Amino acid sequence: DTLYKDLRWILSCLYFNVRVLNRIPKEKIILDAKSYKKELLHSIGYVKTGAFAIDLIFLEKIIYTVFRKKKRIFYFDFNILNKYNITQPVLFEILDYVGLYKVVGTSYVSYWRRKKTMKKEAYNENSPFYILKKLQ
Repeated sequence: DTLYKDLRWILSCLYFNVRVLNRIPKEKIILDAKSYKKELLHSIGYVKTGAFAIDLIFLEKIIYTVFRKKKRIFYFDFNILNKYNITQPVLFEILDYVGLYKVVGTSYVSYWRRKKTMKKEAYNENSPFYILKKLQ
């Protein structure tokens, strides 16, 4: 698996016209990912979430832990930080990436909610109202 990952890294560096970097990222979280292109990181299984890049499998484990139970308010403390050995800024960026926003919190405990999204209305294309909507 690492042989193919190394090969994908080299080919991606060449394709995206980036100087071939000798050192392929091996850690689960890249703390300074601003210098890497998003597509380059995607080719080796990382997701770029702003300033950080996180291994996709590791990110899936965290997301599964967060959304395991259906809740309206999500509660986070040092348990999840210790379980995955991550820092609070990394956790906050992951939570923002998956569509949560911080309601209230301290440096020890924080409460998060899902961002409200507007549902797009689906129109029947055969309906005369659909044609009227297009004319607006």
